[in-house]
Amino acid sequence: IYSTFLQRGYDQVVHDVAIQNLPVRMILDRAGFVGNDGPTHHGCYDLAYNGCIPNLTIMAASDEIELKNMVATCAAFDDGPTVLRYPRGTGYGAEKLQSLFGYELENDELPSKGEVLPIGKGRIIRRPGGFNSADSSTRGKERKDRVAILALGTRLHEALVAANEVEEQDANLGVTVADARFMKPLDVDLVRELADEHS
Repeated sequence: IYSTFLQRGYDQVVHDVAIQNLPVRMILDRAGFVGNDGPTHHGCYDLAYNGCIPNLTIMAASDEIELKNMVATCAAFDDGPTVLRYPRGTGYGAEKLQSLFGYELENDELPSKGEVLPIGKGRIIRRPGGFNSADSSTRGKERKDRVAILALGTRLHEALVAANEVEEQDANLGVTVADARFMKPLDVDLVRELADEHS
């Protein structure tokens, strides 16, 4: 269902799904701004209106591999309702997934099946220096020179681009980029780790 159209079914999500904690999978297409589809189709509110509903597990895919993983996660999760949001458009492709996101793909091919993710656990995508191990030892030696960016969903792409740009401008700064994966439950341990290790 389009994210914006789920707004019309809000009461049913609360009353018929969430309060009863039923294992219903809600897959939200058009999450975020959708360009030529127009403002009536922008899926800008689903995180806010779903976030306050009890029992929902809410995840947002950052790329096509994560989308496969999250579909597998939704299919395997029977302890309550899940919401998976993804944007309009195409994926990034194998080359960008490897160069910007740091994936190591066998034969430059995307996996054919997704893997079930641990519920409520994010991941660190990029450490200071990016994927260049030689550069990582010279950046962010002091806490004041370390910055963390926590992204959710497709904002991960922009976060990785921004991290590269910031490090290009200052040889001392080290930027860590993490993918929350889940809005609810939020990975509190990951947030604490980022806060403890960065300024």
